[in-house]
Amino acid sequence: ERKLRERARSILEKTSPADATSMPEQDLKLIVEELETFRIELDLQSEELQKRNEEFLASEK
Repeated sequence: ERKLRERARSILEKTSPADATSMPEQDLKLIVEELETFRIELDLQSEELQKRNEEFLASEK
C-alpha cells in the first residue's frame, strides 16, 4: 500500500500529462484508486480535527 502511494505521489510530481497517457491503463487505475483512498483518509482526518477544534473552543468559553 505504501509503495503504491509513494508511486502515485511521484507520478503526480514528475509525470507530464503526455507521459501519463502512455502508462498501462491498469497502472493508472491503481494509482487513481490509491489517490482516492488517500483523499478520503485526509477528509476524515480533517473532519476529526475540526470536531476537536470545536470541542476545544467550546471548552474555552
